Amino acid sequence: MSDAGTATWIDSKGESLRSEEETRMKRYATILFVLCLMSVCRASAQQTSKPYVNRQALMVHMTGLLRLVETIPIPTEGYIDHLSYDLKNQHLFISGENNKTLVVVDMKAGKVIHETPLGGNPRRPFFDAATNELWLDLGDNTAVAVSGTTFEVTKTVELTGGKNAAHRDPDNAAYDPVKGLYYVGIVTGQGNKDGTIEIVDTKAAKLAGSIKMDGNDPAGIMLDRAANRLYVGHGRRGERRERRQGD
Repeated sequence: MSDAGTATWIDSKGESLRSEEETRMKRYATILFVLCLMSVCRASAQQTSKPYVNRQALMVHMTGLLRLVETIPIPTEGYIDHLSYDLKNQHLFISGENNKTLVVVDMKAGKVIHETPLGGNPRRPFFDAATNELWLDLGDNTAVAVSGTTFEVTKTVELTGGKNAAHRDPDNAAYDPVKGLYYVGIVTGQGNKDGTIEIVDTKAAKLAGSIKMDGNDPAGIMLDRAANRLYVGHGRRGERRERRQGD
């Protein structure tokens, strides 16, 4: 006999089989175990597909990342400023600020191949491979384009106030190669509040606009094309301002 609610079978050898209820519970337990095992395996696979990244690794190996391999003398006296690079032709452009020249170095040959005399102290150059032009701002309140082939000045754009305007000194800059806009920060001297960001349309080679910054030293400029924003740091005011392109 069996307890109420259960049924027991006897096989041909006279051995009793598991009750119906026990068999059903065992089956459910087996299914639950398999599902849990599949879940654990899936979670493990997901963790394996995203390997751990040691954020400190670069800091540990930074001392061995770069080493001096060559020194190339350049024909300038005094200080230089920013650099730009033509990756295709491996030409390095150096702003010889004190000498008022643009120095072109052939990195394959390891030597200076050209010097371009300029009307003012060159500051922040940007080479655009699509147009084969190098744009840079000069201390005489202009922005110029230099050919990536002949290294000669091909275009000149006077900034607000005109060439050689008093108390207007182009400094840092940013470039948007998609829109062809060159942003130049104008430093106007201690005690003034008329610093500006000049917007040069490099495609049309003309001044497209000027943004007043209510400060005298908008020297730090960074363009975020994805967010359509231009960030400007005031060196002597300890401020950061942001502008949407087109504002």
